[in-house]
Amino acid sequence: MDFKDFFALLFSFLAFVLSLLIYKQNKHFENENHIFKLKIDTYLSILRELQKLINLLDKNINYLKDVIATGKYGSEIENKLSEEADIVDEKCGEFQDFIVTNSLIIPENILNELMAFCDKVMATDSIDGIDTEDEIKMAEKFIDDLILDADKINEHLRVDLQINKLNNSLYKRLV
Repeated sequence: MDFKDFFALLFSFLAFVLSLLIYKQNKHFENENHIFKLKIDTYLSILRELQKLINLLDKNINYLKDVIATGKYGSEIENKLSEEADIVDEKCGEFQDFIVTNSLIIPENILNELMAFCDKVMATDSIDGIDTEDEIKMAEKFIDDLILDADKINEHLRVDLQINKLNNSLYKRLV
């Protein structure tokens, strides 16, 4: 083997090693991008479902306020309210299933907050027993507390995705 063959072999080996390192780095970035995309899709679904649960509870409270205002409270109304409460519980159960299904990519602190949110919703008494203005105010306060909890969850999701850092980076790139 002469000098020329040695350098050809050496350069071929270095090109192979460099290609291998670039491949590993690209694969790593692909995996990170894939996980990030999964997180974004999951987090968007989480926020959407949180909002749906809150809206459903709020709709039920508004319906109950109308019932109390009109004084048309009877067994038919009570059955409808009970059905609506069951729907909330069902939706919350579906949301818990979604959370568990996606728990692999959700950080533990956020997972705990989401489960606590669902437990809080499921632990509430049914709205079909609410029949006074004071109880309505308590229910509205409960919904306000749920909104604050959802806002905290939203903030933790943003921190996990480092949204502010990404927005600043994007802004710098565009300016």
